Amino acid sequence: MQLKDEKNFYKVEAINEAVRRFPEETAGAAENNYHSQLRNAAEAAKDKRILMLAGPSGSGKTTTALKLKQEFENQGRNADVVSLDNFYKNRSTMPIVDGERNAEVIEALELEMIRKAILSLIETGETSLPEYDFITGQRKDNAAFIKTGKNDIVIIEGIHALNGEIRESLPGNEILNVYVSPHSGFAVGNRICLTKRQARLIRRMVRDSWSRGSDAEDTLKMWPAVCKGEDLYIRPSSKYADFRIDSTYAFEPCLFRDQAKTLLNAVPESSCYFAAAKSMSARLDNFEAFDPSYLSETSLLREFYDTRKM
Repeated sequence: MQLKDEKNFYKVEAINEAVRRFPEETAGAAENNYHSQLRNAAEAAKDKRILMLAGPSGSGKTTTALKLKQEFENQGRNADVVSLDNFYKNRSTMPIVDGERNAEVIEALELEMIRKAILSLIETGETSLPEYDFITGQRKDNAAFIKTGKNDIVIIEGIHALNGEIRESLPGNEILNVYVSPHSGFAVGNRICLTKRQARLIRRMVRDSWSRGSDAEDTLKMWPAVCKGEDLYIRPSSKYADFRIDSTYAFEPCLFRDQAKTLLNAVPESSCYFAAAKSMSARLDNFEAFDPSYLSETSLLREFYDTRKM
């Protein structure tokens, strides 16, 4: 069954039919598509010491980094994952943007510390690493140490992993730059009913509800700032990617539909986000519900889906 149109949008009518008639096969095909890209990325990095992994909020960076680690190990290479989040400046010294401390800008990171750690890994195979405490807003330096072998690889993930402030100071022949994000939107006929960015918003909204105790209003409030940061600091650097991973799952709006609608429909009419919530809820009405029992236990979507409601 052809699920995409000529413009690379998923066809909602075809997805709904697939979800109704072949839910297990539909889920399996989406998983196979994602994992095929992971295998290809690992193959592309066969002669590299470092894999830099970037992507916007809700792209599945964390899960992709861990699954790439597993893929490398399946191919006989040891792999470590390092998060750039551990290189944040102490909260009290983060840049102030629009009157507030801002962790989205690249200046919030200790750039020289990042460069030295990566160069040390390339040149000597080892380095010390910091650890960031998001509760206290404090970074502890030399909190960890990694030592790699000649054939090993280190995956470094973060929203700024491909930024020129980091990338341009490193030897490109030792590094594979990878960008992960949903690349496909959803359309009913010629009408786009869910953009790539809206699909990520839904992922983020559902995840924040159970991982942070946030409601839809909280997520809608912060989303414009997230998008602004992406447009300024993340998307421009995506052009430097050597390899791209499309983390879209064809059936994901169907999976998230009920949980997302419950959150969206709880936004009070008195809220300034009521109209946006109502519009997004209406967009999700285009999709059939997907039985979560068909969702793989190791799916990337479990980074976002609330399994407590299964």
